[in-house]
Amino acid sequence: METAMGMGRTRCGGAGNGEEVCIHVLIALALLLFTPIISNEASANANSTGGCIPSERSALISFKSGLLDPGNLLSSWEGDDCCQWNGVWCNNETGHIVELNLPGGSCNILPPWVPLEPGLGGSIGPSLLGLKQLEHLDLSCNNFSGTLPEFLGSLHNLRSLDLSWSTFVGTVPPQLGNLSNLRYFRSWF
Repeated sequence: METAMGMGRTRCGGAGNGEEVCIHVLIALALLLFTPIISNEASANANSTGGCIPSERSALISFKSGLLDPGNLLSSWEGDDCCQWNGVWCNNETGHIVELNLPGGSCNILPPWVPLEPGLGGSIGPSLLGLKQLEHLDLSCNNFSGTLPEFLGSLHNLRSLDLSWSTFVGTVPPQLGNLSNLRYFRSWF
């Protein structure tokens, strides 16, 4: 392409109709320039919207199987994309589950005549260990049975852990001292 001096016009070289050749050149340049951008966006979207990691989905299904759910808090836990399930938050880039936010409605902070939504019950199984990238775990205000599970001390990426008002019995296991990244911990049983 060359610009005609003093005329303010662009002239595309080639045989035949110069304008048609110029349009084809511009389209080819645009495709060359924008193809990498479109390709990068497509791969980023594949990671962010591709759903959760199958092994982590299996860990959640196993976790759910050990629970009682009278208030249907986990009723959305169906389908392949566990990142869309109630209380489950995933990293948009990796698809890993980073937060499990399942507070129940059974906190005893309201007067007894105020109806509360029933929380989760049962026991917390070691399937949560399959959530290797888990950073935040909130199981507060539920009706769990037994002692606080020692295996929670193996969730090394945990930064916050809220187990308050969840009816665990006993003491906090020393294994929770292994959580070197933990910055927030509530454990009123």
